[in-house]
Amino acid sequence: MYKNFMDKINLSRKAIEAQIQSMSLEFFSQKDERIEWKTKPPSFILSFYKFVYYKKRIPHQIEFWKYYSEENKNDFSENIKQYLPALKARCYRAYPSFVRDIHFYYLMVESNLFEQVLYHPEIDIKYGIDFVVRYKEKNFGINCYIDTPRSQQGREKKQFRHSKVKNLIHIDLPVHFKGCKKCGQFYLYSQRELSQLLKILNENNSLIV
Repeated sequence: MYKNFMDKINLSRKAIEAQIQSMSLEFFSQKDERIEWKTKPPSFILSFYKFVYYKKRIPHQIEFWKYYSEENKNDFSENIKQYLPALKARCYRAYPSFVRDIHFYYLMVESNLFEQVLYHPEIDIKYGIDFVVRYKEKNFGINCYIDTPRSQQGREKKQFRHSKVKNLIHIDLPVHFKGCKKCGQFYLYSQRELSQLLKILNENNSLIV
């Protein structure tokens, strides 16, 4: 099992909320099938967590794009270089979900409801698992996603890209924007999603011998 990457980062739920409260979000209309589904650009996730690790804070959206593009420019294929505006638009769309996930990590940790909460970017990238939680002596791999037609389309396309982890119970946590906690322009997970997760974990615990 991986070590918890978040042990290297000293943040909290309240600190993240204070940082993002006044941040603005911007989105672009450019979309290209080659960038969306047919190419594999360098990981956004790795760059996001590297920024947070080194800077000890959440990047602004434009900071994230600049950090990502500068860090990975030598690894961009010719295909990607031709469609940089579409890649930038995709990066800007992905960014709020990374902020939402790191905030949820601290919400779970600070709730003291779990024996362990673990996050590591490699687990996310390789296995499609947002968090590993230990609950009632069982290990669960949690996949959080906003329940929209587009996200469902993405999940269907990506379902065969990820390996499965043995000895880990895979759990999906679909979330609806309606009723989500708002912090500035960000939609965040809150007690509602925490309660939803606990319900799913308890249901699965009762079914597993």
